[in-house]
Formats: sequence, C-alpha cells, structure tokens
Amino acid sequence: MKTTITTLLFSMLCVLLANSQQIVYRKAAHDLTPFTGTWVGTKDNITYEITFKKGIREVELNDINYTIELVFTSSVKWLKNGILIREFTTNAPKAILEGTVSDSNALLLGYIVYYDEEKGYNGEGYFRINAQNLRKAKLYLNSISLGKNRGKMDLPTNMELTKIK
Repeated sequence: MKTTITTLLFSMLCVLLANSQQIVYRKAAHDLTPFTGTWVGTKDNITYEITFKKGIREVELNDINYTIELVFTSSVKWLKNGILIREFTTNAPKAILEGTVSDSNALLLGYIVYYDEEKGYNGEGYFRINAQNLRKAKLYLNSISLGKNRGKMDLPTNMELTKIK
C-alpha cells in the first residue's frame, strides 16, 4: 500500500511539473481584416504587389509560450514595366513582412518586421491605413544595420499603396 501511494504521488508530481509551462495568447487589439488583401504600390518604375493574410506566431521566451495574432505577407511580387522580376510566396513564419496591430490605433500596424532571408536583408517599420480612404495606405521601412547585407532592402523605405482586393 505504501508503494502504491508513493507511486501515485510521484506520478501526480510528474504530471504537475510537465504542465507547469505558462501559455500566453495575445489576441490582436483590433480587427486585422482591414490589413488583409492585396496592396499595390509603385516606386522608381517598379510595382510592388503585396498580399497580407492573418496569421499566428508562436514564440517561446523565458519558458513562456506566446501565441500572437499578426498580419504577414503570403506573397510579394516585384514587376518592372509589367514584367515579373521577382516573386516571393510563403506562409508564416518565413514571411518577408509581418506585423502586429497597434493597441491605440486600429488602422496601424505599429511594428512591422522586414526580413528577406533569400537576400539577407532586414529592417523594421510600420504600415498605416488612411482613415479617410481605407483603400489607401503607407508603408515605411528602415533597414537595420545587421548581417552581411546591412543597410540594403529590396522594398522602398516609403511607399504609398492601394488595396486592389
């Protein structure tokens, strides 16, 4: 009987310790729908077609699992004079752009991460939808001086976009 109780207590302790890791689910502060869809902008004779989707990012920091709702690019196309010169299609977590909606502004992706693994470029910025015309937005990016291609980007630092679908 003593062995059975000891085994039972030991089993319960193992179960409690195995499930003790905290899980945090961070729901987006506002609806992500205004950001999703295909946005098009032109800068320096290159047209950029960027498609955003809703997604989920799972991250572990300090033994705490975070699940975060975000917007990420499922597709980015670069066209010069109507000819496709580059295309990047993916699902998170390998997206070129991903961001979270601002807590204080429903039309602002307040922090966008830019990471082009293929070219080794990285940066950060924000994406703001025009409150008067929800089909217009501005994308601002800055390069981060890290890595082998520091300071370079394959997207413009400042671009106006129009939602086409």
